[in-house]
Amino acid sequence: MRWVHLRILRERFAPNPACVPVIEVKFVPLSTYDELAAVYAVKPTSNLEVVV
Repeated sequence: MRWVHLRILRERFAPNPACVPVIEVKFVPLSTYDELAAVYAVKPTSNLEVVV
């Protein structure tokens, strides 16, 4: 039986810090999201009635 060496596995599969991108998050006022959250009613594009 072959034992698993966790330290070796961590070193082998750990992300390379040189390959990890630097991500910069810019915070904006919450009011900026009001336009995205707005819900608009869609006008019908046909005069056909929908029968349920």
